[in-house]
Amino acid sequence: MIKTIELDGSIGEGGGSILRVAAGLACCLQKPLVINNIRANRKQPGLKLQHLVGINSLKELTMGTTSPISVGTTELHFKPGSERNPELNIYIRTAGSVGLLTQTLQNALIIPNAPHSQYIFRIHGGGTYGLGAPGTSYIENVVFHIFRLLGYECNLIVKKQGFYPKGGAQSTVIIKPKSNIKDYKSINWQSRGELQGIYVMIHVHENLRKANVAERIRDAIRNFLPSSINDDNILHLEPLYHSTLSIGVGIDGWLKYSSGIRIGIGTILGKRGISSEKLGKKIAQEIQKVSNASYTIDPHAADQILPFLMLAKRDFSFTTPELTSHFRTNMKIIETILNSRPKISQLAHNFLIANP
Repeated sequence: MIKTIELDGSIGEGGGSILRVAAGLACCLQKPLVINNIRANRKQPGLKLQHLVGINSLKELTMGTTSPISVGTTELHFKPGSERNPELNIYIRTAGSVGLLTQTLQNALIIPNAPHSQYIFRIHGGGTYGLGAPGTSYIENVVFHIFRLLGYECNLIVKKQGFYPKGGAQSTVIIKPKSNIKDYKSINWQSRGELQGIYVMIHVHENLRKANVAERIRDAIRNFLPSSINDDNILHLEPLYHSTLSIGVGIDGWLKYSSGIRIGIGTILGKRGISSEKLGKKIAQEIQKVSNASYTIDPHAADQILPFLMLAKRDFSFTTPELTSHFRTNMKIIETILNSRPKISQLAHNFLIANP
């Protein structure tokens, strides 16, 4: 194993996921990390405020050190400490994504390197729904559900929602890692089983209640779904109104199967000029698309669970419909750091991902 992890931040999609994965794995392996050309492929290269929050959180978690960093910094030297702080307060002054921050935290504690059995992160501020980021209902009910099935206990509790551009959310992440990676579970997810439920959480600002926005989205979903899955025993639609700093609409949905698997439809945001009915139709179409497919892990979750699976070194197999840019980038990071990559086989409609 290399003494210092060195990465080019322009590899793959050249975005923030390189930082989230590499810094987390550096904590697990207790190795220094050097990243150059951070976010080189983005319109505004270098660290953004939400990346600073993530790195500083890991610095405080491990009592480590970093080179001087600020917004726009393109080179990072991070040395995780040997200690672990079991409780942190994290402050996000913007609408920086809570969902993306959880990725940094979850990757850092797969191997905790500490006697603590539980870590609590209280996140003050940030956004639960925003462009280019997973919604918090998706993180808790799909990604963290998968982790829990693997024996990695992660939970995200949102006390107050936050929409772009002001954010202002209040949330807590609780992670209970295994002290021995051999205690994590092996998985063989090549079959879904029977469909047991379809769940959609519709988060809407309180000011849109008078226009019945959440209810109109709910009703449109029902109207555009086929009768085969439009059943009260299967379909669970939850319209929710929130008093938040910014007006917004954020929707997460997933399908639950008898195997225990949950497959997300992707976070969908409301936009000015798009009616509630059109939004509901789009969600219904995404539900049908997932229902008619056969893969067992959605492409947005596949890249998030890959670092865990490769680091935990347990047997695994699952299918996914595509290898996204994030997945391919995470695979390159893992190969550089762990000198290993998953076995990938192309099937008729999906990709089979398995341990080497």
